[in-house]
Amino acid sequence: MAIQESEVKKQDIKKAEAELNKVRIEIDTRVKSAEFQKNVTINIAEGEAQAMLTENIAETDSLRKVQNSQTDSYSKLKSNLELDNPDLIKFIKTKVIKTYDANNLILSITTPEGR
Repeated sequence: MAIQESEVKKQDIKKAEAELNKVRIEIDTRVKSAEFQKNVTINIAEGEAQAMLTENIAETDSLRKVQNSQTDSYSKLKSNLELDNPDLIKFIKTKVIKTYDANNLILSITTPEGR
């Protein structure tokens, strides 16, 4: 009877060790899966951040080019028409006012030449 109980205990120990190994493998798998998912999340976030940064750089470059082009155009216009600064400002204001819908236009501009 003692031998039989001893064998049963050995089997119980083997079952417990097998269960312990199974649990260790499951935990290890979950940890590896979580680490992989963490890396995926980081990669996605870094990609989105880089895309936003690139888009913002492109937008600012575009705005800078438009601004530089307008500055060059106004400089040439001023030179070709021999305008002084107040006359150039009047020209620009007139151009801006013409582009707005008169029904939606409320304008109050204080100009340096009007003071």
